Amino acid sequence: SADDHSRAALAGLGTIISCGAGMNGLTRLVAAAYEGRPILALPASLAPLMLASIALLQPMLDLIVTRPPRLSAPRRLLRKLTSPVGQAELLLLAQDPAGWQVLNTAPPSPMLFLRADAYHIIASGSEGYAPDTMIEAILCQGWTPL
Repeated sequence: SADDHSRAALAGLGTIISCGAGMNGLTRLVAAAYEGRPILALPASLAPLMLASIALLQPMLDLIVTRPPRLSAPRRLLRKLTSPVGQAELLLLAQDPAGWQVLNTAPPSPMLFLRADAYHIIASGSEGYAPDTMIEAILCQGWTPL
């Protein structure tokens, strides 16, 4: 697989730090180091790249440039949501007058990123949320994951 080729190529260059992130949709991510510098290898498909940019790269860049916290909004979740324990999961959300409507139940497709009004990352230790649970979601206004 492409994952095995990335891992083998990076192992020949430097030290493999991690294979797979603890997030649904990023299981083929490979992190390594070469001469003290970090290397991040992602699958060559759009959805994992967008997921990594939101879940990993944006927060790191925000810290580096000391960006103020992103705008967020608490709203009720309109339906029950289950999540696999042991893996974080990105929820893409649409605004509804009654609360947040979940757009994805698995790793999101690229088109869903374009429809999202906000996103929320479910922690890896969570089993999900009951209907009407208040969740804080980061608003997508003013940014694009592409």
